[in-house]
Amino acid sequence: MQVSDYIANFLASRQIYHVFGLSGGASLHLLHSIRKHAQLRLVCCHHEQSAAMAADGYARVTHKPSAVITTSGPGATNLITGIATSYYDSIPVLFITGQVSTFRSSQGSPLRQYGFQETPIVDIASPIVKRSYYIKSVSELPSILNDAYKTMLSGRMGPVLIDIPDNLQRESISQPLPSFSTPTKNPSSSIDLTKLQSRLAASSSPILLIGWGVELTASTSRLINLATKLGIPVVCTWGARNVINSHHPLFAGIIGTHSDRAANIILKDADLLIALGTRLDTKATGSPASHFAPNAYKVVFDIDPHELSKYERLGINVELPITADLACLDTWNALFSINAPASCTFLDWRNYISKNSALSKV
Repeated sequence: MQVSDYIANFLASRQIYHVFGLSGGASLHLLHSIRKHAQLRLVCCHHEQSAAMAADGYARVTHKPSAVITTSGPGATNLITGIATSYYDSIPVLFITGQVSTFRSSQGSPLRQYGFQETPIVDIASPIVKRSYYIKSVSELPSILNDAYKTMLSGRMGPVLIDIPDNLQRESISQPLPSFSTPTKNPSSSIDLTKLQSRLAASSSPILLIGWGVELTASTSRLINLATKLGIPVVCTWGARNVINSHHPLFAGIIGTHSDRAANIILKDADLLIALGTRLDTKATGSPASHFAPNAYKVVFDIDPHELSKYERLGINVELPITADLACLDTWNALFSINAPASCTFLDWRNYISKNSALSKV
């Protein structure tokens, strides 16, 4: 079997059925194999940046990984903005770039470039992908494909990039497709929400702050059920605007520097903040960050411990940082174990919000 056909079969075996791309000399074998595969659909774009962003959008809407194939040189570098988009928003996209043949490579020499359109895309993209790979021999292809897929979907998701020389795409490979199961999400059964339960019992003005991570992990319905159970109003970051309907009785607006004034006032008045799926960037917190939700006891759930460790440096006092994966059912089981105080349904708080957030619900 030709290597390019092997890659097409690998994508189909992982249920990546839509591949976005643009033809070029160093990617023709790959694209031809995609095009002739019965289970795959090649979506031809007019620019590599468009291909990257189309794949990013497809993954966001379907909650499934997608793939992009382009040629070397400018074909690869034109992907950069789209790759960065996927990286910063944690979108799983597999980027595959063609590269000049190994016998035309300048690697290991002081030459800037030897083969036509040779560009070190692995090094260029490295800071904005979870991992980048250069295929040196056909024998390592199965393990790299497997590792790339696992890396893309494990933990905090994000894009990966595989660079494949043109001559290797045409070689034969006899190895079977590697067996693989979708990465299991990080168990979160050890989460201790005792402190959160006690703070909720003492709270009179709690708020749920929802970020893009809720939508990314397909947890929207769980979030709404949790908010309804607890009777807690919900505010969203700009990126999570579609998580809850604007006419939902618990929706209190969008917070941040480019959002609703009323929602920001509500956030200022909250005495308990529970943040799910948001990294609380500067657009959400405003400046200085130390003024963010100044009266609230802050509970922040985040899959990335590096995000949680940044708050002290920024001057944001997060009293209860919790490392948790919203894609893991254990996390939601822990959250649903919390109960609102029987004597308090936060009606006064919700009535206050209702009177002061009319401009948020347009």
